[in-house]
Amino acid sequence: MNDLTHNRMSLPFSFDGSREHGVLVIHGFTGTPGEVLPLGTAIAGAGLRVEGVCLPGHGTTPRDMSTARWRDWLSCVLNAFDALAEECKRVSVV
Repeated sequence: MNDLTHNRMSLPFSFDGSREHGVLVIHGFTGTPGEVLPLGTAIAGAGLRVEGVCLPGHGTTPRDMSTARWRDWLSCVLNAFDALAEECKRVSVV
């Protein structure tokens, strides 16, 4: 079955760290947060605050992916960025 809903690699991740600098980590097209989790873990290891999002339509089913649009992805990223910017003085996007 192609349903990734219950796959832990599909879950967003978050690491607490310095409020001086936060990093928003975004996975690739058709990917999941799990593919960038090692990067997020390494960044967090340097003491930074990290958020890894799961873009709409990703990490669930092919049907969900077929209905997601670029505006959905952009909205997800902007919301995550804004939330991180409220917590941290600086935010980088990876």
